Formats: sequence, C-alpha cells, structure tokens
Amino acid sequence: MAQFKESVELVEGINVITRACIQQFADGFQATDLPVLVAKLAADPKVTAAIQGVSGIKTEFSGMNAVKVAEAVRELAPPMTDLVLGVIQDLQAKAEK
Repeated sequence: MAQFKESVELVEGINVITRACIQQFADGFQATDLPVLVAKLAADPKVTAAIQGVSGIKTEFSGMNAVKVAEAVRELAPPMTDLVLGVIQDLQAKAEK
C-alpha cells in the first residue's frame, strides 16, 4: 500500500491546477476566465482528492528514516515528473502560438 498516498494526490492536484491555469490564461488574464477556471477545478476529481487529503500529509512524513525517504522518493517521483513535463509541454505549446 502506498505510504504517501495523500502527498501523491496533492502533487497530482497541483499538476491539474497549474496546467489548467496555463491553458486558461494562455491569451492573458480576462476576468471572465476566473469563473470558468474555478468551475473546471471544482469538478476535477484530482483537485478534490488533493484538497480532501491535505491534512494527512504531515502524518505521512512523520518519523522519517532512510527507508521512508527512499519510499517517498519512489512514490513521489512519477507525479512530480508528470507535473514538470506537463508544465514544460503547456508552456512550449503556448510559446508556439
């Protein structure tokens, strides 16, 4: 079972939020963008999971030792990589427009 479930969900939620902002504001910020963005994020299950589980993150990182650090890296590296690569992809697409 995943030891860092809530942390992984938080990174995945941040990924959704970050990428949605990049895409929504690609043509610059408009006041009308905000309600659209909020509705989109409120309906996203990854954002909901991230918000609901945030209080459990402190517990996941309590009593860290070398084994637990290695497990955290193993579990968190894939969603963090997805976040970075997704942001790069979205920014490159925006720059090409």
